Amino acid sequence: MKKIITSLFLMIAFCSVLTAQNYSSGSITVLNNNPLEGSVAIDYLAQTVLYKKNYKTTVYTFDQVTSVSLNNRNLDKIEVDNIVYFATPLQDGKASLYQISPSEYLITNATGTSKVINVDNDRANIAGTLAVLFSDCNSIRRPLNAIDQFNESALIRNVQAYNACDYEIYAPTPNEVDAAASYNTDAASFYLGVGTSINNLKFFDSDESESIVTGQVQLGVIATPGFLGALQGNLYFSLEGNAALSGDNSFENLPNDLNFKMRSFRLLFGLEYQFNKEGKFKPFVAAAVGPTGDYYEGTLDGNDFDISGGNPIFVPRVGVRYELSNGHHLGASLSYITGYDNDLTFPTEEEVIPLQIDVTTLTLGVNYYF
Repeated sequence: MKKIITSLFLMIAFCSVLTAQNYSSGSITVLNNNPLEGSVAIDYLAQTVLYKKNYKTTVYTFDQVTSVSLNNRNLDKIEVDNIVYFATPLQDGKASLYQISPSEYLITNATGTSKVINVDNDRANIAGTLAVLFSDCNSIRRPLNAIDQFNESALIRNVQAYNACDYEIYAPTPNEVDAAASYNTDAASFYLGVGTSINNLKFFDSDESESIVTGQVQLGVIATPGFLGALQGNLYFSLEGNAALSGDNSFENLPNDLNFKMRSFRLLFGLEYQFNKEGKFKPFVAAAVGPTGDYYEGTLDGNDFDISGGNPIFVPRVGVRYELSNGHHLGASLSYITGYDNDLTFPTEEEVIPLQIDVTTLTLGVNYYF
């Protein structure tokens, strides 16, 4: 039973391959035989010639066939770079052009390079392929790029033009220079950093303030897209996440007995303008916005609290980057988080205790860009 299923599967696969071929009216000449008229297809991948007559298909290997005729055009067996083709010569010279199937053409160059071009399936790549094959003919590249659709006539004209060319060392045309100058890829860097922040805190509506120091770590990515044109390398978009943590702090300029430790987590989206983009030292100015989440854990007049707050923040920043010998950068920056309020009022068993904090932050950070 397994053998029957396997045989059926192979027959179906074989028939699928046969029906997938593009047959053309023609003939083949087999060793020691007269031409056989019918429908013919050449499979270069399998190195076989398929001959169909009266709904019967016969498969011949390249070794068994001496010549093929397709659509009244004779194709003789040739060998290029140890690969066998059935080909009709269309042009000869420093570059030679052959038809090897109804839609496929072989181009060979005296330099030893060759390429098969399918005018149906390779339309988007033909101009580039010919530009590489004909790289020692500077005058042919611009007309190549002006051709919308390649067919046999277009291939013949371009091979003729190449064979008549005044050959010279490759040099870009003015249009190619302009196109190269206007073509930019996006440039991006990741960065890691550490910093120290001075947080200025005002409680309730008092003008009196206290300061605490937090340590900070940051991770981000900064990019300058190609679509910015001349501004690429000056204008950057950034995305940064940072976290800050303080130790336990007691506050003395208050009528209340207050102490807490603070943790802050921020996600910042920013724009940065960098000066002197070609130099080693690159000063910059920047601004970012995003949310902050602040977490406070401590006591107020003996009442424990563990509360979170937060608000949108605005962060102007100035700094400088220095380009290292490996192309990476070391940067230093000064950031200022403008004031925002945290309403941390919390209930106890006996009453609701108000706790409002206004926060501004100044951070000195050092980043490594890679």
